[in-house]
Amino acid sequence: MKPISSETKRKIEASLSVSQKSIDKFEKLYNNLLKGISYQYLAHIIRTLETYIRESKDMPFFRITCNPSEPKEPAKGLAWGLYRPNYSYDINYDETASEVQARVAIAHELGHLFCIVELGSKADKSSEPLSSLFGIIAMIHKFQMLNQKQHHKSEDDIIADFSLLRNRNNEVLNIS
Repeated sequence: MKPISSETKRKIEASLSVSQKSIDKFEKLYNNLLKGISYQYLAHIIRTLETYIRESKDMPFFRITCNPSEPKEPAKGLAWGLYRPNYSYDINYDETASEVQARVAIAHELGHLFCIVELGSKADKSSEPLSSLFGIIAMIHKFQMLNQKQHHKSEDDIIADFSLLRNRNNEVLNIS
């Protein structure tokens, strides 16, 4: 987060009757909180999917987690998920992956979860195309909603990045 200007701080101080010291302290604390935001890839769809599963599938305590980890080959540049029925879906992704690679891999793993809960499928090679389809739709939605050009320049770029996931069957890494 960019530093709050002195003028804005004066306005906050006057509006809320809080001290400059409190404003500086909270700004520093908030910036410490933001250090974890880089791991919040696709948080909007994760929380929405979590809520959907809790409510529509009668799994009131279901949670989805996303954690960076150091992968062993051949998982470099990818993500993997572990489904615990009625409890959780835990996604681990390559901590060395670029932001685009991490987003694509996580969206793909969310697609596996969606296929499991909506289609009753297993997270295996047969569900790969549909898992990527879910990921593409989720990424296009974000792209359209926010006109987000920070990670992808077009919908074609999104599709191209997901098509790279198909390379892992040929032992080629997901590199965009």
